[in-house]
Amino acid sequence: MLRRAARKTWRYFETFMTAADAWLPPDNFQEGDDDAAPQLARRTSPTNIGFGLLSTLAAYDLGYISGDTLAHRIDRTLTTLEGLERHEGHFLNWYDTATLAPLYPRYVSTVDSGNLAASLIALSRGMGQAAATPQTRSQRLAGLADAAGILAEVSWPKNVNAAQPSRPARVNQLAREIVSAARGVSPDPASLDALAARLGDVVRETDPEGPAAEGDQELDFWSRAVADALAQLHAPFDAPSAALDRLAARAAALAEAMRFDFLYDRRRRIFAIGYRLADAEGPGRLDASFYDLLASESRLASFVAIAKGDVPQHHWFHLGRLVTNVDGRAALVSWGGTMFEYLMPLLLMRGFPGTLLDESCRASVRRHIDYGRKHGIPWGISESAYSFTDRAGTYQYKAFGVPGLGLKRGLTDDLVVAPYATALASVLDPAAAASNFETLARIGVDGRFGFYEAVDYRPRTRALPDGAAAAGDTGPVVVRAYFAHHQGMSMVALANVVRDDVFVSRFHADPRIQATELLLQERVPREAILSEPRPTEAATVAPLASAFASRRFNSAHTTSPHAHFLSNGRYTVSLTHAGGGASAWRGLVVTRQRED
Repeated sequence: MLRRAARKTWRYFETFMTAADAWLPPDNFQEGDDDAAPQLARRTSPTNIGFGLLSTLAAYDLGYISGDTLAHRIDRTLTTLEGLERHEGHFLNWYDTATLAPLYPRYVSTVDSGNLAASLIALSRGMGQAAATPQTRSQRLAGLADAAGILAEVSWPKNVNAAQPSRPARVNQLAREIVSAARGVSPDPASLDALAARLGDVVRETDPEGPAAEGDQELDFWSRAVADALAQLHAPFDAPSAALDRLAARAAALAEAMRFDFLYDRRRRIFAIGYRLADAEGPGRLDASFYDLLASESRLASFVAIAKGDVPQHHWFHLGRLVTNVDGRAALVSWGGTMFEYLMPLLLMRGFPGTLLDESCRASVRRHIDYGRKHGIPWGISESAYSFTDRAGTYQYKAFGVPGLGLKRGLTDDLVVAPYATALASVLDPAAAASNFETLARIGVDGRFGFYEAVDYRPRTRALPDGAAAAGDTGPVVVRAYFAHHQGMSMVALANVVRDDVFVSRFHADPRIQATELLLQERVPREAILSEPRPTEAATVAPLASAFASRRFNSAHTTSPHAHFLSNGRYTVSLTHAGGGASAWRGLVVTRQRED
């Protein structure tokens, strides 16, 4: 199931990351329906680019492309990157993939830059390894088996006629034979060549009683994919080492040029959300908001910046470490309670068993699984698109999370499951992830380019005109779109599972990363003040009237004193209308009482 998901996910980049968009991954593709045409968002971000590059390398690792194809695709993307407008070495937050012009307002995002810098470091090491270690025949056979397995699925005949099998039925039979041969102990090249010839003959036939047009397109695509994979078995296994070494150096140079110090607030000792370049509305300035939690997607940017020497190491220890209780174990609290915040950095950063970060990430997965089981739905909630659309029919996007893990209010209001969250969790629990993928596939969340963006269990509709009433509960709605960064994260996560944390090893092969690893080995605190984020939010009922009436006094000279008390059961504060007061902690006086 995991390799099948990876092969279908690679199709997104294979289809859209092409010369038409300057070899950059378009941000998202939204499928059309009877009311709307398909939409391709021809813009991209540093995170999209970083995970697009790593997805190409993952496709090589999984045997989907050859070394020559790897070198060609990476070279085209890096050439585009070297010509884009930058600020302090950083790529701007959005570019038009048709014109390559930055989109306004021009902005540098700390998290996006961190994602791209880390991706370039891993890519550089990966290209060097590809130059030194050729792709193996077993890798290409595994890639062939993945494509043939999907071909067997899409060619499954609707009507079985043993006397005169249809074209899809014969393709299905050949696809299953190819899967069996490719997964054999020692596949016979002659047998595979014979199967390839027979498949080519059948595919070239016309079948007037075959499947619908869409089915024909799927069958033709995967037939070509299988034919290409069979032909690739005869291609040289040696990669163009000199070209790959040059690409590794170019990727490293782009990462090195990205200086993070201007995004860092030295007084607060944390990173701003980003930096807005000078424009008609004012000079260049840092964002007024900051990343201040360790359980955040921004910790990858923090780690990279420290490793590069752009910011001091003490920044890491100024990140908040609020701790909550998950199944009797301490876990860090995040802002949104999303899997993205906890698990995205694990695509490249090593987890050390028993440490605070490792325990927190594992606890977050358990909490998400329990939350899904409680609601009787697949698990995995994160930021994603959801079923609400604008007037152009474009899906809207926001962060969704699980209560008990996040500080953000309103986490119980929505119930949107994002399949890419399952892919992220696969690096910690592959068996649970594979089972969840199977559940998602059964309910129709499996699409052409991998799993769809999300399934919304509490769908919304836009405000209806003239006060018309909305329809009743329509049940879950599948968000039929694919987002490049989620597809890329899925691809990297699945490659890590199949190839034994290959991207983590590449990232940590950089000497500067190795020298900074100690930051990731922070132990779980023996004693900590536990936080319970929004503990009773789900059960909160708005009172019919205010529990207390406000009191206002115009004079301190009254017949009797009036006092106001605030207490959480342990710490109590009292304040009189004349300004006097006192405070006590469990009976111990903290500030002494003074008479008014």
